[in-house]
Amino acid sequence: MVIRFLNALFLFSIIILGIGSCRTDSRILELNGIEKQWLEAHPFIVFAVDNTYPPLNYINKQGNLTGLNIDLVRLIEKRLGIAIRLEGSNWDIALEKAMKHEVDGVINASALEERKSKLNFTNGFFRDPYALISHRTDLDISGFQDLNGKRIATKKNSIHQQIVTNQNPKIEIVEISTLTEGINLLLSQKVDGVFDDLAPLYYIISNSNLSNLKVAFVETNTEGSSIGVRNDDLVLLSILNKAINSISEDEKMTIQNRWLSFTPEKDYTLFYVTIFILIVLLLIIGLWSWSLKIVVKRKTFQLNEELQQRKFTEAALVKAKEEAIQSDKLKSAFLANMSHEIRTPLNSIIGFSGLLAESDLSNEERANYNKIISSSSNSLLSLIDDIIDFSKIEAGYIEINIKEVPLINVLNDLKTIYDFEISEKLDVIKSHLEFNIFINDEISNIILVTDEIRIKQIFTILINNAIKFTKSGTINVGGKLIDKNTIQLFVQDTGLGISKENQVLIFDRFMKIEDNNDNIYRGAGLGLSIAKHLVILLGGTIWVESELNKGSIFSFTIPKKVN
Repeated sequence: MVIRFLNALFLFSIIILGIGSCRTDSRILELNGIEKQWLEAHPFIVFAVDNTYPPLNYINKQGNLTGLNIDLVRLIEKRLGIAIRLEGSNWDIALEKAMKHEVDGVINASALEERKSKLNFTNGFFRDPYALISHRTDLDISGFQDLNGKRIATKKNSIHQQIVTNQNPKIEIVEISTLTEGINLLLSQKVDGVFDDLAPLYYIISNSNLSNLKVAFVETNTEGSSIGVRNDDLVLLSILNKAINSISEDEKMTIQNRWLSFTPEKDYTLFYVTIFILIVLLLIIGLWSWSLKIVVKRKTFQLNEELQQRKFTEAALVKAKEEAIQSDKLKSAFLANMSHEIRTPLNSIIGFSGLLAESDLSNEERANYNKIISSSSNSLLSLIDDIIDFSKIEAGYIEINIKEVPLINVLNDLKTIYDFEISEKLDVIKSHLEFNIFINDEISNIILVTDEIRIKQIFTILINNAIKFTKSGTINVGGKLIDKNTIQLFVQDTGLGISKENQVLIFDRFMKIEDNNDNIYRGAGLGLSIAKHLVILLGGTIWVESELNKGSIFSFTIPKKVN
């Protein structure tokens, strides 16, 4: 959720590119004789516009029609030297007026086929990415493929409605007249999401303090919107295109900065970092409280069952007390550990973000500071991902999605990812670390029926663990067929190794490895515990074979077909 929040802030840079993508050559209009005569014969033109679409075009508190698109229209008006009258209404009415030629055109329209019988379309007027907003609790929505059977609200007769239908026919469309109507349906849980342009969606949820909503994903807008012009007046279309092309990039940027509140001259690093820290802390506290509530509900149910049998009452109470004490100890240890693990990357983010504000930095220094901030952010994200996965496992909310998975595809994906990651690590530590994946004839044609994401997650935990404890040497990944129904996979390293006594405890939650010098390696101590639970969930077993200073082999079995 933290990353998605930062992504939402970053997405406005995409909007900047969208506005700047319409190329301009000159602010001087070179009109021919017919075009000049047309302007002399028409002292004003009339455009219809959706006045419910902030910050692009809407009615402000003073009752005036305003917005980013309106400012662009006023620039066109200035270029042409004639008045442009705007008739505001909702989108359905605005489009209908244009299609019936009751007005000269409609602002912020896309060139859909069904509109071309009545309208022509100018050059790109404004390009805003598309986005879907959903409830913040919907963690499984990352694209159209996750919306099967979902109810998604889109404006009637809009390009957004067409995109949703084309991308996934299994989505149920709910037609709306305004985005406010769609937001209200989402808040009352009558729909699962609202799909429209990013800027208006983000404007509504941020200005209305709708913290329970989020931007679930963003889609690139390759075409952009323009002005739909009545198709019986080709001269007007030509005039408008010349006016649009005459608007300079500086003028577009000035308008964009005003309405999208994007000011590169100012440094908002401290603000973003502060929000980031608050969200991380709230996330950890919320996840822990949620996990404890689940545990308390389960224990209460167990005690109610046990209390029906009187002879076990005393033993049950003693056991519950001991578990509560142990849970409290684990909670204290967990929070103490998290305080340290979170503080380290956050200090790096805050410290180097402050340094970036200095004006006398070289490009090399800025690049180095950015790299440190990125690395610290990734460490913090990895820690939060572990906490989320662990909380889901504790609460019993982990689900598996079974499908056919070629094993060779999984191994090749891992090689692509870790060849890059390890090469980056070697550039920093100036050491030698070789990463190998062994694919023999025995496993090259195996098709697993399992959860591909969970298999990759198990491998990722084990490989990251190997990288952490192997300063130099080799890391090998491979597998073999145990029998016709079972496959064994492994991750082998030549790193630190694990003592015999720790091998028994290594898969327990919050367990962390110490080396021969009693140095504790960083991390939450959750990774191997999560890997163990995922292997069990897929119907397999996991174990380790290791010798101090010689390395470790983490192996796990899974059935070829998960039932």
